[in-house]
Amino acid sequence: MKSQPKNKAPQKVPVNERALFARLQRALEKDGESLRRCRESSRSFHQLGKFYIVSIQGGCVYHMDVDLESLGRKMGVLKSFEHFTGD
Repeated sequence: MKSQPKNKAPQKVPVNERALFARLQRALEKDGESLRRCRESSRSFHQLGKFYIVSIQGGCVYHMDVDLESLGRKMGVLKSFEHFTGD
């Protein structure tokens, strides 16, 4: 019987951009907010960034240039055993 190395770090589960976006969208909807994606060809891209958060009722922009990974960790939808692949 072979012994396994004890110092080997546990494998992290990959989470892609689409999956994290969907998780964040569901979590934000509970608070009356919506996560949006801005196309690079849009005139507002440089102001809003790739992702931004708006109010569902009023349509007001709450947060611009949102980092999905940090927001996912902050909101608890991206767990410590997962890593964001960004694709």
